[in-house]
Amino acid sequence: MKIFRFRGGIHPEGNKDPTACHPIARLPLPKRLYIPLQQHIGEPAAPEVRVGQHVLKGQRLARHQGSVSAPVHAPTSGTVVAIGDHMAPHPSGLPVQTITLESDGEERWVDTEPAVDPFSLSRAEVSARVRDAGIVGLGGAAFPAAVKLDAGNRHPIETLIINGGECEPYLTCDDRLMREGAGYVVEGVRLIASGLGARRTVIAIEDNKPEALEAMRAAAAAHPGITVLRVPSRYPMGSEKQLVSTVTGLEIPAGKLSAEIGVSVHNVGTALAVCRAVRFAKPLVSRVVTMGGGAIRSPRNVVVPIGTPVADLVEFCGGFTVTPSRVLMGGPMMGQVLPGLEAPVVKGTSGIIALTAAEVHAASQRACLHCGRCVDVCPVGLVPLDLAARVRAGRIDDAAELGMGDCLSCGCCAYVCPAHLPLAHLFNYAKGEIAARREAQRKAEDTRKLAEARQTTFARKKRLKSSTPTTKDFSRIEAAYLASDRCRYHVPCPHCGAFQPLEFGADKHHGLKWDKDAAGAPIPSSVRYVCIANGCEIREHHKRAMLAGGVWVAENPGAQAGKVRGFHLSGLYSPIGWLSWREIAREWYESMQAVAKGDVSLLRVFVNTRLAETFEEQGDRADQHALRKRAGDWPLRVVIVGCVLTLGV
Repeated sequence: MKIFRFRGGIHPEGNKDPTACHPIARLPLPKRLYIPLQQHIGEPAAPEVRVGQHVLKGQRLARHQGSVSAPVHAPTSGTVVAIGDHMAPHPSGLPVQTITLESDGEERWVDTEPAVDPFSLSRAEVSARVRDAGIVGLGGAAFPAAVKLDAGNRHPIETLIINGGECEPYLTCDDRLMREGAGYVVEGVRLIASGLGARRTVIAIEDNKPEALEAMRAAAAAHPGITVLRVPSRYPMGSEKQLVSTVTGLEIPAGKLSAEIGVSVHNVGTALAVCRAVRFAKPLVSRVVTMGGGAIRSPRNVVVPIGTPVADLVEFCGGFTVTPSRVLMGGPMMGQVLPGLEAPVVKGTSGIIALTAAEVHAASQRACLHCGRCVDVCPVGLVPLDLAARVRAGRIDDAAELGMGDCLSCGCCAYVCPAHLPLAHLFNYAKGEIAARREAQRKAEDTRKLAEARQTTFARKKRLKSSTPTTKDFSRIEAAYLASDRCRYHVPCPHCGAFQPLEFGADKHHGLKWDKDAAGAPIPSSVRYVCIANGCEIREHHKRAMLAGGVWVAENPGAQAGKVRGFHLSGLYSPIGWLSWREIAREWYESMQAVAKGDVSLLRVFVNTRLAETFEEQGDRADQHALRKRAGDWPLRVVIVGCVLTLGV
């Protein structure tokens, strides 16, 4: 079978031998388990037990909510002692709603009904059993598996790919699963293929796992529809986009799902969980976790109940040999720093890696060298050095336009950076900011729609939209204002009587002006407004009379048949005793000082709130009109020698 090559990628040191050579161990049952209700992408589960209630192993503790969610189940029998906040396994350490279960030590299972012949079940029945079992992607993404199975109803699936790459350094839980449970994994693979209606199945395993390859080939030998494929060890081979490209040669378009090109990808651990759920009616209540890193005394893979505190795992593995420099949940490339050992193991926890100072390789950051190594290794073809420059300058929207949403957060760029820049952390921050802005925009739009819906029964209704503008070309209030009659408040000059709207006028001869001291700061007593008509200097004590004598003037009269009126007011109109012109001048100076240091956040706030204008990202952009004038006609032919410069627009 032909193997394709994806662009970029790296070959980090594996450090897998210390854990890969030991059989999977089983953790003794902890006294208390902390089961978060948000262990998956989508809506958190809704609790359906109460404090003091006794539950059995496998009993549902919380039901799924919405189309993208997953239920959670009791990892053992015992008593619910609390439902409330507990530390999340996230760098923020912020608490999340958690069910605390005190074990009774009996491990009594709830009654279940295993399938007599799981392959006699319909696709809908397979998906329902997977959903009811609370199975999510166990490779780390934690996307509800049933949602992926249901995608086969909307898109015909040609190829099912089972991800056995496990390309992250230190992690070997999938390797040991394939060695020790190959038969169950293959049965789970067949059930997933049945649930999807896939025509062919490929189990892709990196070539640094020869024992797993042999075991899986032996288990799949009786099933001609399954191919066990040996793929090169190259990080990030385990990423969905890169694995699909390697196996099929197809590329998942930006913003699309693999199902839309006829491919579905599942992890080997997920396949094993599907087998247990469909054949034995067992929900996902435990998983294999790699305990690795130089600071772990006895590194190994361990079967762990969901909700086990990390501290219990560390103790089971002999504790730390030295105080770890960093403890990660997941691998060192894409894992997250744990806020504390009280954090619990969740469904997506593939490993707990305790790194020593020597393994962390901490080094001082330097300025970007523009060497281009990050560009060479980026598996999705981004230009990380440009993205980082924009994120550091606060130009998040600019970074989004350059493809920030396609970033995998794989860490290849940070791994090869000779300046030791925390590129992956910068990009994760930026993606969080972009998501937060979109969520705020969505909520504002939902509120607007709700308000409009409530007015549908009023014959003489009037709707008022009021908001602070945001980013140019993206602000809804800007679009609404431009479509209105665009009224501005014109006030008379106290000296010549000329009517005019108050404008900041940073680059004009009129507007707010001031003298500067030796440091360049505004001299408060010099702040005045210069009249647009005759250059009269207006002091702020005239503002009260100016506001009293002003009139609204429409710049776009008759817009939308006169049914929509728009009004613009900046901080310059603020009444005396509120925001003064002196304060506006000082805030402008402070924002420009921050811009000089590469931070535009204060300027954005100033433009949005004080000037009531949209903020325009300032970047290095080509003038399309100037470029068009310089364009020439060239006949189509083969270029023999020379240099071709292309510009994508």
